[in-house]
Amino acid sequence: MFGANLLSNDDAEKECKKLGWHLASVHDTATNNLIGDQLKKIDNITNKLVWLGGFTMNACGADSCGTTWFWEDSTPFDFQAFAKGHNGSDDYQCTTFNITNNLWYAQYQDDGNNKPVKLPYLCKVPNPSFSTPKPTHSPCPNGSFPGIRLHDCFVFQQVSLNWNDAKDACFGHGGDLASIHDAFTNKMVFDFVKNYTSQNIWLGATTVYGCSSFGGCGYGWEWDDKSDFDYTNFAAGTGDADTGISITLKNNNGLWYTTDVTEEHSFLCRVPPSS
Repeated sequence: MFGANLLSNDDAEKECKKLGWHLASVHDTATNNLIGDQLKKIDNITNKLVWLGGFTMNACGADSCGTTWFWEDSTPFDFQAFAKGHNGSDDYQCTTFNITNNLWYAQYQDDGNNKPVKLPYLCKVPNPSFSTPKPTHSPCPNGSFPGIRLHDCFVFQQVSLNWNDAKDACFGHGGDLASIHDAFTNKMVFDFVKNYTSQNIWLGATTVYGCSSFGGCGYGWEWDDKSDFDYTNFAAGTGDADTGISITLKNNNGLWYTTDVTEEHSFLCRVPPSS
């Protein structure tokens, strides 16, 4: 799973752990190239370095001690794709993946001024059990198309409605206005809807007013289906939460824009798979 938010290496690992995963480990050339191919398909990645799960630590063998690479998920560090001269030799370095050339670069966690380096990140699903699981993704209902994530089925409606009426229409389909949780799903949805509409489309984001434990109060984003608001793709200069607005996905670039809920647009519903 690709995380577009810019985070420190420690915070990126924490985000992956929230999903029961770790920052990604890579163990062969084919997987490394596949990661590069998929990341290149994502529009608007401005930072070409992405955190992987490699980190250095001083370790001792039978005869000597030295800096050694490890993976956050504790799998063997049995493959490397470091650019020449960029494989690191100090403690507290981490692995980054360069999208432009599929090579790795050792990166200190801070920028030399006691500020953390913040980058997008890549999480990896843990190895599955060797037992064969029962199928968990039922077919999507007629009129919908499957998503990338388990249990995701989407219904696109070309009719133009305001946000609240679109929400009600999705409820009539047994679902909600769509929530999007990763860049691959955003890209897939964008590629689908751009062929069917010249409009922006409503997503299921809404704003709520709250106060933090640090004393600040204000509006924040949440998904109407109550799933975690764990991914964003706002265009530059947009994204501030306020009352009476939601989010539309723009049909010609896949970016998100804050939009008054009284405007009328096509919309995307997320519905459960067929039982």
